[in-house]
Amino acid sequence: AAARGLNHTVGLQRPRTEDGLWLWQSGLGGAGVLDLDLDGWPDLHLTASGGKDGGGPGSCNNQPNTTARNLAGQFVDVSNASGLADPGFTQGVGIGDFNADGFPDCLIANIGINTLYRNNGDGTFTNVTEWMFDNPEEAFSADGTATTAVGTDSRNTWTSSVAMADIDQDGLSDLIEINYCGGPTPYQQRCLDAIIKKYRSCQPITLPAERDRVHRNRGAIKTSSLFEDQTDQWFASSDPGRGLGILVGQIDGVDGLDLYISNDMTANHFWRFETATKSLNEQATIRGVAFNHQSAAEASMGIAATDADGDLDLDLYVTHFTDESNTFYEQVRAGLFQDTTDSVDLAAPSRDMLGFGTQFVDLDGDAIDELVVANGHIDEFRHKDLQYEMPAQLYAIDSENKWQWVRDSAIGPYFKEPRMGRAMATMDANRDGQTDLVVTDLFRPTALLINQTPRTTDSLSVRVVGVRSERDAIGTTILATTSSGVQMRQRMAGSGYQSSNEPVLSFAIPEGDSEVELEVRWPSGNQQNITVSLPQQELLLIEPASGD
Repeated sequence: AAARGLNHTVGLQRPRTEDGLWLWQSGLGGAGVLDLDLDGWPDLHLTASGGKDGGGPGSCNNQPNTTARNLAGQFVDVSNASGLADPGFTQGVGIGDFNADGFPDCLIANIGINTLYRNNGDGTFTNVTEWMFDNPEEAFSADGTATTAVGTDSRNTWTSSVAMADIDQDGLSDLIEINYCGGPTPYQQRCLDAIIKKYRSCQPITLPAERDRVHRNRGAIKTSSLFEDQTDQWFASSDPGRGLGILVGQIDGVDGLDLYISNDMTANHFWRFETATKSLNEQATIRGVAFNHQSAAEASMGIAATDADGDLDLDLYVTHFTDESNTFYEQVRAGLFQDTTDSVDLAAPSRDMLGFGTQFVDLDGDAIDELVVANGHIDEFRHKDLQYEMPAQLYAIDSENKWQWVRDSAIGPYFKEPRMGRAMATMDANRDGQTDLVVTDLFRPTALLINQTPRTTDSLSVRVVGVRSERDAIGTTILATTSSGVQMRQRMAGSGYQSSNEPVLSFAIPEGDSEVELEVRWPSGNQQNITVSLPQQELLLIEPASGD
């Protein structure tokens, strides 16, 4: 990262004693990929919290976030110039185009009031957080600071991850906030560790869960607000969970968006928007993704999705705590999942790890995704003989659909060094057609992993722009037919952990192919069949204005 000019740290200092971290410090480090100036090169927005000058939850005196502009593969810090140097106690990043002007906007999750930034179209951003409130004067004082203390107001709480997507399919991106807990308890209360006789963070199960929030996009500014709070209407059918991660897409392959939310020590949520009732219906238990195969709720963090077994539907992978194996949910029928973690050999290698960010990515161009996981504990537990820093893991799938932990030194030194990995996002930082990774760390500088894997195939990178659908076209599914078979990719929001990936769908093209057939299924219901002549490395698809 440093060699390419990317210099970012989350801002926390590693504790020198076993007093350890507060729970609200343990999961920091969001990462968002966006082309802020539309020059074709993916830029980065990386969150920070804490710092040497104080700060903390609800404070505006934290280390500012980092915005790094990508200039032909080299990064330049434009945090102040861009207007995105948010000094809140920040968590995740959501990227999307909420006003459909073609420029990516930015939603920042905070412990405190979340922040919405509108892209001005020239590489700079304007803070338009007040647009999220029907009565902004009740939330902000004259100087723009919150009128209530963190944890004392449902709008001023602990949000972990955020995303933008058109939930109600009206062509406009809505704002989704995944909340961890409410009330002031996590910032004030510590519990006695009986072994070391010190006060440390309390168990998550003792903290009150906070309902996730959703802001519906009205499409035009009415009075003072562009958005209206639809939380009571859309999130009314389930108890809240301590949310950490989110994935939005047509997960079940049926028209309409699904929201999959990972919760800490309670059932995960699978929300589906029902047009008849104009509300979200929680279906995780009947879908098979609320619990593991033992019907146990786990500490769920990161989420990744891909067609792992080649049957042209999405499978899910969720990271968990130590002594809980990460979970692989195979979609065995449309919208129905089964925990097959043990049978695909993904249980044992993850049991000693504590996973956060995770992504499926085709690193070697063989049209089959690998699986990458960032690991690291939430606190120092030397007295329990537990690892604090942990190595990241790379898994590859074999011809029998079994996953193998790749431990060959050839994959690079990053995977050999124990770390405190957190968010993970995908991007093609040097635009060579191979997907790279950016991974944040609780204490070390953020890592930029440039993919140098030898490959014998070409690649085709596809971007989609909605017309009848929302401009970001979340849920768009593309089937690409080549001489080696059919590949399925979907445009999703969220993914990983507190992160937003570069909005590109990448396909491996066998050497010698002269064309590729694309079947495009847009969220609006539009379908297209396109023949793409090769060689071609990048393709921009704009949705037809009609369904003809």
